[in-house]
Amino acid sequence: ASIKGLPKHDIVLASRSVGLFDIKKLCKFAKKYVVMTSFLPDHPSLKDIWQDFLKGIKDKKEAGLSDRRFGYNFIFNIAYDMGANPNLKIIDTIYERDFASLEEAFSYFRFVGEIAPQKEEIYKENVKSYLTKTKSGFKFKRATKSYLIWWDVREMKFE
Repeated sequence: ASIKGLPKHDIVLASRSVGLFDIKKLCKFAKKYVVMTSFLPDHPSLKDIWQDFLKGIKDKKEAGLSDRRFGYNFIFNIAYDMGANPNLKIIDTIYERDFASLEEAFSYFRFVGEIAPQKEEIYKENVKSYLTKTKSGFKFKRATKSYLIWWDVREMKFE
């Protein structure tokens, strides 16, 4: 599907996606505001959180974007240089989910990657280390920080 035929919207939102860095394209579809959110480089992303379940299973951790030079300041400066006056808010983000049993939690998190049968116990211990026993089962809870940045596209100058 082509994005050329997409109509403009009052607000365009990009959340934790590769589209974060294509600011001009996002602005092209916004009548009023562009809003972006993603993880702070010095705090775990969802990918980092999920990879913790694979400690001792996968030999190496996949590379991520942790260079502070390419965080929200990069997006802020591009939008600012294009004439916008960006707004920025750092927010606490908590990922949590309740499970009725350990088996339900193990099953739910299997999307993180293939786990060889001989590594099954390592995987289960990794998952259990992030679960807390509750009255009704188990709770997964991980905290991180995200940024929220937004600006009014009507202030911008496009060349």
